[in-house]
Amino acid sequence: MDSKEKYLKSFEEFEEKQNQEPIELKESEFVDLKELINGLTYSTVEIYDSIRDREMRLVSDGNRCELSLRSEFIPLQTLVIKNIVFTPKQKGIGSKVLSWLINYSVSKGFDRIVLENVNTDEGLNFAKSKGFTKCYNPSSEFFPILNDELMGDYQLEL
Repeated sequence: MDSKEKYLKSFEEFEEKQNQEPIELKESEFVDLKELINGLTYSTVEIYDSIRDREMRLVSDGNRCELSLRSEFIPLQTLVIKNIVFTPKQKGIGSKVLSWLINYSVSKGFDRIVLENVNTDEGLNFAKSKGFTKCYNPSSEFFPILNDELMGDYQLEL
């Protein structure tokens, strides 16, 4: 099944679950991740959650870490990684954090993780090396440039 067929099928499944709500992201559930990042980046990480319990940011002093997350439920329960930046680079920090997020997502009942707006070679290489595939974007049928590998979202089905 190609990405367009998966996309359309996910909306069919969503229609069957009309009363579904997004999974809440609670600050207390991210304390272990905060400590992991503190240890990996040798910095102090703070957690900022939104009023709606659907967004979470972990940011460190000295710009060594920025991780922004969002919970969505249309068409599937999705943990969206809006931004993921760690310094120093190429030290395995992103891989360890992603592993934590995968375990968290499975335990909470997410269907997939999406890396939002992959637009650099570094981001594309990271996504592909971790098994992410490009998400179908219906706008790409009208704007073929959106089919470019370096434009768009990448998903990992759980």
